[in-house]
Amino acid sequence: MELTHSLWSLVATALLAFTPMAEAVVDNCTRVVVSETLPVLINSDSVLTHLQSLQDVADSCGGSRRTGTQGHAQTLEYIKDHLSSQGYYVEVQHFEGLMQTKSKVTLVVNDELYEADAIGWSPSSNLTGRPLIFVNATGCRTIEYPKEALGGVVLVAGGGCAPSIKSIAAGGAGADAIIVHEPTELSPSLGGLDDRHIPSARISERDARYIQDLEGPLWAEVVEISTEEYGDEENTLLVGTHTDSVSDSAGINDNASGIASLLEIATQLAKFKTNSRVKFAFWTAAEPCLLGSRHWVSTAYEEDLRRIRLYLDVNMLGSPNGALRIYDGNGTEFQNPGPRGSGHAEETLARGFDAQGAHYKRAEISNRSDYAPFFDAHIPIAGLFSGANGFKTADEVDMFGGQAGFPYDSNYHQPEDNMENINITALMANTKALAHAIGTYGHGFEDLLAPSEAGRYVVTMQYLIFVSQVWILYWVVSHAL
Repeated sequence: MELTHSLWSLVATALLAFTPMAEAVVDNCTRVVVSETLPVLINSDSVLTHLQSLQDVADSCGGSRRTGTQGHAQTLEYIKDHLSSQGYYVEVQHFEGLMQTKSKVTLVVNDELYEADAIGWSPSSNLTGRPLIFVNATGCRTIEYPKEALGGVVLVAGGGCAPSIKSIAAGGAGADAIIVHEPTELSPSLGGLDDRHIPSARISERDARYIQDLEGPLWAEVVEISTEEYGDEENTLLVGTHTDSVSDSAGINDNASGIASLLEIATQLAKFKTNSRVKFAFWTAAEPCLLGSRHWVSTAYEEDLRRIRLYLDVNMLGSPNGALRIYDGNGTEFQNPGPRGSGHAEETLARGFDAQGAHYKRAEISNRSDYAPFFDAHIPIAGLFSGANGFKTADEVDMFGGQAGFPYDSNYHQPEDNMENINITALMANTKALAHAIGTYGHGFEDLLAPSEAGRYVVTMQYLIFVSQVWILYWVVSHAL
């Protein structure tokens, strides 16, 4: 195991744009409700102009808009200049930190090459000729690994605990590397540097089934993971997206599509007044494990977080083989609901698609986009995501067209994520659904969980834990006497 060189760099964490006016819910001239009008005003030419501008930035900066590069600095300047021209107050937060910028995995099993992704913050490795061992348990505890794991590469299903716990447990059992198979999209993370982590990668559920069906003993002939690290008011609606790309891509779908969507909605929203305070957040350093949004939430005043009634996140809105998908805030499909109030926001986004006559599906809340730190802070979340490295189902083809059994975006984290491979139809449908939700909550949060109610819930849980601990202590002392 060899870690590559680490550097430190100053990067912008977030651009926060505040709506210029926030006193009334309707346009004073027409009295038209914002939630009905805003989606109609969304202009596809303007969205495409933003996308092309960000493509031009990448082209002039070596093909990338990665955090810490000139391409990303120009991206932030573009966002800031546009929002300022529309009358928004723009606030920039900076931080220093360590981030992982590049990763590549080569995985060969029984002479077959499989597509794999490095789990964020994985150590580097170059292993050859290791037995591949299936683990028929969660892999969250060292005792769950068989003795054959010693000196081998273990293949374990995702879920049950965080990838970091699996990596540490596998290492404790003597494994030289761990491969996690899962249906969840986007890139998982180990959460940060830890000497107990072993080289860790991810493969799809489909490829895991292929490997399981192979005959005879399984050998991981090559497990090479190479990484590079580079130095790192009461009713508020916060709408966010990330601004950076990976090192080898212009990142037009991932995630210039989110930037373009928010800039166009912000442009049109500036024509109205709103009851709620609406803020647009543009996060940086999302690709290396959501560093920007996590830093912002961790350093925000508790009072400021309490004022955020809802966080809306958008990511990859124009996947070429994509589907229109809303995060499953109710937990009806994936049994992992968001904080209380998330279900209401999910239904509001659904009405945004209904108004267009568009079909939609639900996406798993996997905490792999910038809503994750808000989820952890018990703030209601919702969002839109048209797909990354997951595979499109036949049912989704019936609803949206495209090809079943192929990735939603085969260009995910690749140089081909450019203007030639953006699904403008999906991008516009997502943008209009988001505009509907912003218009709705710009009107107010009457049906959403009140912040005082959320606060009571958290305090009550803390109180119950305290009372339980006191009773346990009382029982122990009384029996000891």
